[in-house]
Amino acid sequence: MHIILWTGVFNYQVLHRAIGAYQIAWWMRKHGYQCQVIDFIHYMSTEELLEYTEKFINKDTICIGASSTFWATDAKKGTSGSNISDKITKVILALRAKYPKLKFVLGGHNADFVSDENYRLFDAAIIGDAEDSFLKLVNDWKDNRPQFHAVTRGGTPFINAVPNSQFNIAELDHRFIDNDCILEGEALPIEISRGCIFKCAFCQYPHIGKTKFDYLRKFELIGEELEYNYSKWKTTNYYIVDDTFNDSDYNMTNCSIIVDQLDVNVYYSSYLRADLLSRNPDHISLLKNSGLFSCHFGIESFHPEASRLVGKGWCGKEAKDFLPKLKAQWQDIIVRATFIIGIPPETKNDIIETLTWLKESQSVDSWRFHCLNISPGQRTMNSDFDRNFEQYGFHYDFDKKQWKTPYFDAKTANEFAKELNLF
Repeated sequence: MHIILWTGVFNYQVLHRAIGAYQIAWWMRKHGYQCQVIDFIHYMSTEELLEYTEKFINKDTICIGASSTFWATDAKKGTSGSNISDKITKVILALRAKYPKLKFVLGGHNADFVSDENYRLFDAAIIGDAEDSFLKLVNDWKDNRPQFHAVTRGGTPFINAVPNSQFNIAELDHRFIDNDCILEGEALPIEISRGCIFKCAFCQYPHIGKTKFDYLRKFELIGEELEYNYSKWKTTNYYIVDDTFNDSDYNMTNCSIIVDQLDVNVYYSSYLRADLLSRNPDHISLLKNSGLFSCHFGIESFHPEASRLVGKGWCGKEAKDFLPKLKAQWQDIIVRATFIIGIPPETKNDIIETLTWLKESQSVDSWRFHCLNISPGQRTMNSDFDRNFEQYGFHYDFDKKQWKTPYFDAKTANEFAKELNLF
């Protein structure tokens, strides 16, 4: 096996695969490399991860890629973070000792947060869309070409992946294969497009502020993937991984047409913007009729000023009026929402009021609170909060790596989020 990829659970509440490692595996297979994804590594012991990895190491093995996006210190309890676990560290050190020519690559969304000490475990780290960068890196290693990288962290080459030029999302014809170990009838991830047309002030994701038609797959290729998955594994359930699935009428209409043309009924879950549904009420029935069975809204806050600060003013003004009406139309569709603690000038009492409304209105089936993340100078993909924290009313302690406002600081916000998530 040329390449081995480690990845983990996407969500500790509902176990399903994250698409990133499989997308990279598909891309590398198209370029002649054998790839094996080892998934759900959070549920393996050190001995198990080492044993399963060694099954695929041979004289042709070039590297092991580790996705940091969903690292967790205890997946069963849902605690997550960017620190490399002792288990992964031990396995890397054991494999380095036994296979000195083996390379290790760090990737995924949390790779920006890793300490210099942890970077030293790896031969390279890639941030951003990794298709082109990873392919070049592996080609260089395979052909023993020298590595030249201007940026290093902890002495490790750090690659800020520029927008892909060779990989094109429009032509994405992704396929899972037999050695991905897909179960019959398993719900699978699928990518319709990349990026988001919005630019929320807290968002650290790439491709924000795109146009509605950037990074969009050809719809016939989406239909072919759906047909393939049903023929191979009888899969009819999906979770769409797009940042904002309902970002345009064009997307909604064409995806509905593709689904209608299939010989089987497809059901899916996706991230949606509630304000867009409010402005495009015809999409409410369109989504329901095309197979939507659950959705996630990033509400962030019901506080008018806090909502306006992050760029979601609608949530603070109209969300509480709209969500009950939506739920009345979507009685059987599960609605989930997330909120951010720490956006000024929202107070603890304001958030308690939000929790009370959620319980009493029964418009949202489940919810979760998260602590605001601000990381000035630490990330390659910075949010507007990261870049201009002072303008937004934040003080940042660079020694402690913590933000603070008159209402919360990073520690109290995190503790309060944990407390509220127990309800």
